[in-house]
Order: sequence, then structure tokens, then C-alpha cells
Amino acid sequence: MPSHGADQFDEKDSKELIQMSSYFNFVLLAVCLGAAVSLTVFVWIQDKQMIGDWGFGVGALSSCCWL
Repeated sequence: MPSHGADQFDEKDSKELIQMSSYFNFVLLAVCLGAAVSLTVFVWIQDKQMIGDWGFGVGALSSCCWL
């Protein structure tokens, strides 16, 4: 996914080069936040609330809503 987004920027244009850097920073932030949520919230739902199906369901729904 990051490489498809990077294709939208022209590396020869200095303004677009800065925008591409910002794009990669945002993509990395989104990936890290997604991993943090999946490792904390979804695991907490599955372990503490004793409803494993809900943890899987919330993850599946959130990925479907993202698309």
C-alpha cells in the first residue's frame, strides 16, 4: 500500500517531495496505531470480557469499514 501511494508524487518537485515524506509519516503512524489497538483493545475484549467472538467481530468490522 505505501508504494502505491508514493507513486502519486513526483520526486523531482520539491513541494511534492515534502508531501511524500508526510504521506509516509502518516502511513507509518496509521500502521503503528492499528497495531497498538489490535494488541490492546481487541485482546482486552477477548480476555477480560470472556467474549472471544466479539474481539474477532470488532476487528473484522473495523477492517471492512476501513475499505
